Amino acid sequence: MKNPWKNYFLVAIVIVFSFQILLADPVFATSPQPPANVTVSDGIYPDKIEIAWSGSSGATSYDIYRADSPVSMGGSIAKIGTTSATLYDDTSALCDNIYFYWVKANNADGSSKYSIFDSGYCMGSASFSLALAVDNTDLSFETGGSADWFWENARHYKMQDAAESGNIQDNQESWMQTTVNGSGTLAFYWKVSSHTDADFLEFYIDDTKTDAISGTVQWTLKQLKVLPGSHTFKWRFAKNEQFSGGLDCGWVDFVKWTPDSVVSYSNPPTTPAGVSASDGMYIDKIRITWIASSSATSYKVYRADSFEGSKTEIGTTTKTFFDDTADLPCGTKYQFYYWVKAVNSS
Repeated sequence: MKNPWKNYFLVAIVIVFSFQILLADPVFATSPQPPANVTVSDGIYPDKIEIAWSGSSGATSYDIYRADSPVSMGGSIAKIGTTSATLYDDTSALCDNIYFYWVKANNADGSSKYSIFDSGYCMGSASFSLALAVDNTDLSFETGGSADWFWENARHYKMQDAAESGNIQDNQESWMQTTVNGSGTLAFYWKVSSHTDADFLEFYIDDTKTDAISGTVQWTLKQLKVLPGSHTFKWRFAKNEQFSGGLDCGWVDFVKWTPDSVVSYSNPPTTPAGVSASDGMYIDKIRITWIASSSATSYKVYRADSFEGSKTEIGTTTKTFFDDTADLPCGTKYQFYYWVKAVNSS
C-alpha cells in the first residue's frame, strides 16, 4: 500500500496578523492669520466710517483698532469694537477728521497680529463735503436754492469726485458759492447736461453773471483774474418754465484759487515734518501724510518723477494728508517723490 503522503509535503501555513497602530496626528493650538485687504471708506458716509476686510481662516471674531495718526508718527492704537462679521461701522468718529484702522482676527487659540492699516474719514458738513468734491478744502462753501448741490463720484474731472447741482424742477434753481478776499486767479472745470439754450449752468462773481453753458458740454476749464477786495463766486443751475433735456444738472470740479503773492516776513509756518507716502498700499492712489506745522493754515503738495526732478504742485489741503489719484500708472513699478509746504497768511 502506497503512502498517501509520500508525494506531498506538509505545508504549514502560518498566518501572520499585522496590527497597524493608529496614531492620531498631534493637534497644535493655531491662532488665525491677520485679516487681509483692509479698506476704509473715504468720505462716502455722512455719519460713519466703514471698515471692511477679507475673512481669516479659522477666525471666529475680529477686533477693530483706531488711531488718530500712524504709529510711526506717534499714533496710539485703541480698540473700538469687536464683530463676527467682516464689516464694521465706526459711528464714534468725528467727521472731517482722518483716522487710521487695524483689524485683528481671533479664535479659541488666540489672536492674530495687527493687519496692515488703512485710513479714512466720514463726510461731515455740507460745506466740507463740497470742498472735498471740488478738491479745495481751503475754501468754505454754501449751497441753496430749491435743492442743494452735493458730493458725487459718478462723474468727475479729477480726484474721483465732483460737485453736482441738486435735483430741481421747472422754474427752479440750485446754487453753491464761496467767498475769497484779495486779488488772485480762479480756475475750475465745469460740465453740463441740459436742454440747449433753455436750462443753464451759470457762473457769477459778486452777483454779476460772467458766463453760462447749456446743452451737452464736457469738462471745460474756466479761468478768471480777480481784482482786490472781497468776492463771492457762485455756480447756479437754473431751469426755465417748460423744457427739459439731458440729465438736467451741472457739475463743478477742481476749483483752484491762487491769491496774488504778498510779501511778508511776520510769522511763516514751520516746515512740515514726518512726510510719508504709501508704498503700494492702495490700488488707486498714493496717500501722503505729515505732522502738522505750527501756524500753518493749509498745505501745498508737490510731486516729481525723481529727487532732482522738476516739482509740480498737485493739490492743496487744510488736512495733514493728501491722496494723489491723478494719472498714476498703477500696476507697474514706478516711483514718485513728494514734498509738502506749510502755508499761512504770512
